[in-house]
Amino acid sequence: MFRAVWAIARKSTTGGSRLKTEMSKASLATALFFFLCFMSTLVSYVVYSDSFFQSEPENNYVMLVNSPESFDSYLESKFEKIPDYFETYFRHETSGTYYDFVKYQNMLSRDQIALIIVFPGNFNDQIASLANDSRPEILTYYDPGNENSKGYHETFTKNFFPEYGDELQAKYGRTAVSSDIFAIQEFEITGTDTRADSALFAIHHMILPLLLFIAVMYSCMETGMACVAGEKERGTFAAILLSPVRRIEIVLGNALGIIIRTMAIAGGILLVLLSLIFAAFGYFSIVQVVSLLLLTLSLTVVMAALVLMISIMNRTILAAQTGFLPIFFLMLIICITSMQKQDAPSILYYLLPFYGHYYGIAAVMDGTYSIGLLVSLLAICLAITAALFFAAERLLHVERFTLYADSGKDLARERRQRLWERRIRGKYAASPQNRVYGYEPKRMRSGTWLILYHLLMPVSVLSFFQTPALIYPMIDYLRSGRANTFFEKISTSASDVSGMANLIMRFLADLMQTKEFIFSMSLGYILLIAVYVFIITRIEKQPLSSSGLGLKGAGGVRKALRSYGAGLLVGLAMMSLAVFAMLLSGNLNITGIGIDPSQVLLFVAYIAMWIPQGASEELMFRGYMLPRISRRFGRAFAVFFTSASFALLHGANAGVTPLAVINLVLIAWFFAELSLFTGNIWTVSAAHSVWNFAQGNLFGLRVSGTQNTASLIHTVYSDNAMPLLTGGDFGPEGGLIVTGVTVLCLLILFALRHKLKNENRKV
Repeated sequence: MFRAVWAIARKSTTGGSRLKTEMSKASLATALFFFLCFMSTLVSYVVYSDSFFQSEPENNYVMLVNSPESFDSYLESKFEKIPDYFETYFRHETSGTYYDFVKYQNMLSRDQIALIIVFPGNFNDQIASLANDSRPEILTYYDPGNENSKGYHETFTKNFFPEYGDELQAKYGRTAVSSDIFAIQEFEITGTDTRADSALFAIHHMILPLLLFIAVMYSCMETGMACVAGEKERGTFAAILLSPVRRIEIVLGNALGIIIRTMAIAGGILLVLLSLIFAAFGYFSIVQVVSLLLLTLSLTVVMAALVLMISIMNRTILAAQTGFLPIFFLMLIICITSMQKQDAPSILYYLLPFYGHYYGIAAVMDGTYSIGLLVSLLAICLAITAALFFAAERLLHVERFTLYADSGKDLARERRQRLWERRIRGKYAASPQNRVYGYEPKRMRSGTWLILYHLLMPVSVLSFFQTPALIYPMIDYLRSGRANTFFEKISTSASDVSGMANLIMRFLADLMQTKEFIFSMSLGYILLIAVYVFIITRIEKQPLSSSGLGLKGAGGVRKALRSYGAGLLVGLAMMSLAVFAMLLSGNLNITGIGIDPSQVLLFVAYIAMWIPQGASEELMFRGYMLPRISRRFGRAFAVFFTSASFALLHGANAGVTPLAVINLVLIAWFFAELSLFTGNIWTVSAAHSVWNFAQGNLFGLRVSGTQNTASLIHTVYSDNAMPLLTGGDFGPEGGLIVTGVTVLCLLILFALRHKLKNENRKV
């Protein structure tokens, strides 16, 4: 097995596409947009950041690392005549890092620390068991160029440490001798200025992670698209499948080739960058180098598995590159959101693939990354990669190729003939399972055109119909006194982009509390449905049943109503389960039941809006987009693409977090699988509508970042509520509880589908 895997790996390593296939216009436009976003983020931080121009902070504090209780008691006794002096000017930290120069240099530069005193973790044990001339070492870090830092250091080394040593001698009944009870090792560290801090932040949190992501993505794509899709394009993959090599060996061999080639490029770039950083800014440890290499390797392994899946699902390099576009969009979101987040992320982000790699690279460079997080992320990446390899192996089992016998024909002409046939017949996935709702295209479209069309269509149509919905509510708003306050705040926040954005979001939140706006939105969704129906029936000449809206036939209306009712039960059960979990865990409290009489009409308006809102989004993504993408690229890719597009459409909502985006993808995945299971979108339309209604108007929670006051049950988060579980400002869709509920429902749906498939086989 190893010989076959290694042979395929060597072939994949040396067989990159060499850019023989031109980059699609969509990929080029996305790359340029990504580059502009990165440059604007970098410039806005480095050039306009306040910290870039601020003066050196005055160092007044002493950091005690692993300080024993005896030393704290000694210092408290020294300053007992000065109230709260010890609590105010001494800070404590526990760390297993003894010689972390980069971390302590940052403390001296940015955190107003004058002196850092580091005790060994087992200081008390070493003092209690002194033997021969061995003595525990206390490390001191200070900046000799800073007068405060230099003065603090002299005071401790000349006065405090000798007195503290005498106390320890007396405590253990020893006589003070020429050899002190502990040793002092001094380190002089020149603090960096704020410009260097800004440069280091930009390198650690922006430039280095971004360059590694680009290197890994480009190399994986350049090699991976050629290893299978390139073989198909050249007509040589059939021979590989007919050889005695097992499918899993083909997968592992190609993946190994992608990984070797990518690590050769990305690893080389990493080592060069680290050398430049070392030359410019100084010391870093071998642990940091190893951690960065492991993070890069795990990122490469997961990316290689994804690229290999895409390469297997496509017949040409260009089609595979187009299929890689959603992955590129996902990486864009991860990089941009990670650059913008300057505060410390929660531990969950460090465990999520891609997010964990980005934040992990920055944390390693800052000296704040732990071995536990690295091992956990590597284990998660390994599990995901194993699942992707298994899926890729199963995909190879359904590949079908036609062999052409050599009958003396001109091989070049035969190859051109085969390519022409693939171009005509191979445009669309031939497997029957890829014909969702019986959809059959009447004309062929290029993959690039199809991807761009379905990416832009929902955004364009929603923008067109939701904008008119703002006209009447805005006119009414401008006539009221609230408008004056709003414009006053706008004028005072003109130079504050984030403040402007918050004001606009609050303005929209105010509109969501007016029945006029809600009714206008409802009308907009109804018109949106009408436009899609017109496109399907009049422009594309397709029956409505091809989009999962079948009504014709015996009992068609009755079946649709039954499916819609089942969807209402599914959506209500899912949200009720999530709310019950929040109540049971103590994260949510019920404060009352009943609707204020003044809110009844608004409550009715919300019901009138949620029904077409859920139906319109399901028609856009699961009714219109899913069958068309599935017929072109296959069902698996269609489910992923529609789910990612659905999440991206909601990515600009207030309070959105990376976990919220992941949950939106999972929910959309469940809706896609449910529509495929039922063969229509009536069920998912109802489930979607009642899901939103139950969140906002039944349980009084936020719906994708939007809060409304017309709810039947009044709830509030408890004082000790965890936003990681509840979703915080985004609502339940941004919390781990909804993650668990959605994954549970997906597993139940898969089990039902498997059971039904087995029963059909028996029949």
